[in-house]
Amino acid sequence: MTPAARARHAAGRALVRRLVGGMLGCAPDDVVVQGDRHGRPFVEVADVHVSIAHTRGLAVAAVSRGRQVGVDVERTTRSPLPPPRLWLGAGDQRRLARRSEVDRADALVRCWTAKEAVAKASGLGLGLALTAIEVDGDRAWLERAPERGWDLRDVVTVPGFTTTLAVAWSGVAPGPTATDRGGAGAPQSAGAGQSSWNCPATMPDVAVTGHVTRMPSDAVDREGRTTHWCAWGGTPW
Repeated sequence: MTPAARARHAAGRALVRRLVGGMLGCAPDDVVVQGDRHGRPFVEVADVHVSIAHTRGLAVAAVSRGRQVGVDVERTTRSPLPPPRLWLGAGDQRRLARRSEVDRADALVRCWTAKEAVAKASGLGLGLALTAIEVDGDRAWLERAPERGWDLRDVVTVPGFTTTLAVAWSGVAPGPTATDRGGAGAPQSAGAGQSSWNCPATMPDVAVTGHVTRMPSDAVDREGRTTHWCAWGGTPW
């Protein structure tokens, strides 16, 4: 791993610590972020799920209480994406074909980040073929299991980046198992809406201005606790 890659990795974990600390009311330094044998991040807190993504210039993290979550970020002008035939399903291709040529390039990047976020939220990661994930607007589901799906949110970060958050509809997606960690052993979509505020986030070896986004329309449980958050921090790498 290059020094820049290590720095982006550390930045993502710092954002997770800040988010989990804010959700649980504890200091970020008290939150321990670990990785399972597949490299997926997790925290040893019951029913709290985390996800991290980063690309050159931006690190993003998401935390959810009660539902599996995934996040992905790419430069909007990323070139090239993998050949579409390798990751677009037939339904995706039909929906993209209805787009104007001007809109299609941005829509293709957004479809990619949505699928990557869903793959993370599914708990399967690279074990889930991207062609098996159908993406349509603010929803995604498995082609052969349409009852299993995810809400999608476009997270506004900085110009030039596309960031997508995926949150499981029912929380049935599997999280990292004890074995993964190295131990033993089209329903209705939730409404959109978000509010945002700036907060400081100190990354190892670099201080950045982070941004935390709360999606309140479907992000509060019966006790009034926020259930999922997303944060981003700009990096110089």
